[in-house]
Amino acid sequence: MNTFPAPAYAALCQWTLRVSGVPFANSAIILRAGCEPSRSRELLAELERLHAEFQTTPNQLWGSSSKIAAAYKALKIHELSGWEQTELEVQEGIASGRYREWSTAGRSQVLDGPREDELLLLVVHGGIELARPLLLRYAEVHWGTIPALWARWIATGQIDVAEARRLAGEPSSLPKSPSTVHIRLPLFFLEPEPARAREALAHGAAPKDREPGDKPVKTLPKLLAQLIAFWEGKLSREVLEKSFAAWFAYCYHPESPSNLPEKIGPAFLYGRYLEPLPAHVLVERIKQHLPMFSEKRRKARAPRVADVRAVMEPLEAAMGFLSRGEGLRISPEGSPEVVLGPWGRV
Repeated sequence: MNTFPAPAYAALCQWTLRVSGVPFANSAIILRAGCEPSRSRELLAELERLHAEFQTTPNQLWGSSSKIAAAYKALKIHELSGWEQTELEVQEGIASGRYREWSTAGRSQVLDGPREDELLLLVVHGGIELARPLLLRYAEVHWGTIPALWARWIATGQIDVAEARRLAGEPSSLPKSPSTVHIRLPLFFLEPEPARAREALAHGAAPKDREPGDKPVKTLPKLLAQLIAFWEGKLSREVLEKSFAAWFAYCYHPESPSNLPEKIGPAFLYGRYLEPLPAHVLVERIKQHLPMFSEKRRKARAPRVADVRAVMEPLEAAMGFLSRGEGLRISPEGSPEVVLGPWGRV
């Protein structure tokens, strides 16, 4: 017989629910009905299918995964974050040759070519040589937009300041939508013009976000307010560097790359005023600030469900009993541990 923590068994049950075509496993494992010895081969076939599915299933949770999340929390297991999933996808895309052509570089079946975020992720994850021609093509296709401006900068290291000023518009035209403001605000800071930058903040940020303070901050408007203070010699370089790091690490949604486009303007500003590095290096270094890519997290990473030993061990134990024709019995719910053993012995 084998004993496992209840959260580990709960996670196995929840992942099993996500695989179609295994009705016997649903009954035997999830409902704990077990399996008589005479049906061992039948159940084993379904568990082998589960085992194979888990080899390719990303260990990533979504909105309906609260029970798995609770089990993982109890077991101190990290799910695969959205950022980590993009790293795997980029690596797979590079290996498969997906980024060699404009027509295959994007995942959308509707759009012609890759989206902005897909190209930015390719750069962040070290694929600048493949990204460069795609970025230049993107800049041509989307000419006259802020994403096109940054795409050309990343690809060539050059930026058209006049075009950037045109795209920024007048400070009074800044909208109140945070996501739009975060895309446009950095364009008012490409040159050290405190008066114009302050006016932009006055229109694009709430009053509480316009004060720089003298400690590291986490929001973009406060970071930009600190940049003005830095221009004027009123803020230390050390504090400003820490504020840039905090913004690069910040995610709107837990460990999600959804706000990556809003980090590109600040990456330019970091290179412009603090450390003059090649454009693509400034973008790549965003990754260094993300906690999910720390050495500790990398060592603990479980990219696929099959890499989560707490899930796979009860599954493999059940398969062992079934492969010997012993059937399967599972202890009733209500205990902090779950016992698996041959039919008639649990």
